[in-house]
Amino acid sequence: MNARESRRLMVTIPVDCPDGRSLSLEIRDGEQHDVERSVKFFFSAMGFVDGMLDRMVEAVVPAVRQRLPKLITWVPVDMGKNKKNVQIRISQGDDLTVVVRVFCQVYGLEHAFQQLLRNVHGRFAR
Repeated sequence: MNARESRRLMVTIPVDCPDGRSLSLEIRDGEQHDVERSVKFFFSAMGFVDGMLDRMVEAVVPAVRQRLPKLITWVPVDMGKNKKNVQIRISQGDDLTVVVRVFCQVYGLEHAFQQLLRNVHGRFAR
C-alpha cells in the first residue's frame, strides 16, 4: 500500500466519461484542501487533456465538494514564492491535529507543522 492509499478515504464518485470509460474518483484525506487540483490530477492521469480535461474537472468538482463533510472554515497557508497558496479546509468533526499533520505530509510542509497547528487553533480562539 502506498502513502496515498493508507490515508482515509473521504469521497468516492463514480464517473461516466465521454470516451465510454466508467471511472471511480477517490478523494483521500489531505486532498480535500484543494479539490480542483486533486480532480485535475486524477483526470490528467486518466489521459484527459486540454478542453476535455477542463470540462471533466468543471463537471466533477461541485459533486466532490457537495459530498465532503460540512465546511467549518478555511485557514490560509502561504506556500512561498512562485507556488499557488492553499487553504487548510476544516470540516465538521475534524481532529485539528490530524488534519494539519496530513496536510503537512501531502504538501511537503512537515517542517511547518507546529506553526500551522497554532494558526488553525488560533482561528477557533477568536
